[in-house]
Amino acid sequence: MPTANAWRTGAKRFALAADVLNARAQHLQSGMPGSSRDPAVLRAFEEELACMFTEIALRAFAVELFLKTHLVRCSVSPPRSHDLSELFRMLPQSEKAILERLFDEEFERLFPGSARAGCESLDALLAESAKAFDEWRYTHEYQPTSAQPGALRNAFEILERRIHDAATAKQEGR
Repeated sequence: MPTANAWRTGAKRFALAADVLNARAQHLQSGMPGSSRDPAVLRAFEEELACMFTEIALRAFAVELFLKTHLVRCSVSPPRSHDLSELFRMLPQSEKAILERLFDEEFERLFPGSARAGCESLDALLAESAKAFDEWRYTHEYQPTSAQPGALRNAFEILERRIHDAATAKQEGR
């Protein structure tokens, strides 16, 4: 079984790859020339879609690996599953409460007073995105339902910060 550090390292690598794809998609979007019949526009649009689909799959996988890191830290053996909701439900209630609080604080910091459609809570986001890795990785087999790459990025950052804070506290003997 991989260690928590191995899960964490993998998660960070997939999140970085998703960031690179997001930047590429943003660049493509900002430089689209001419009309919609222009082959260069169509090619840029196809590349942007490819970046977006892959970004969503990578973000979901990064969140999955961090959830598995949390499970290992909490002495729970993670299942061979990509289901984000299932993994979150396996965490001890105290850990889920901390992550929910951090998610709420981060959402309010980033979007003060905004409607939280699809992001009522971390649990709701992970339930909505539960199958995102499979659906967006295999778009030729599934009809991807929805995904919120920005919210998944925030969830990833919160999970990463929680693991870092817990590791630091353990090293300091707290």
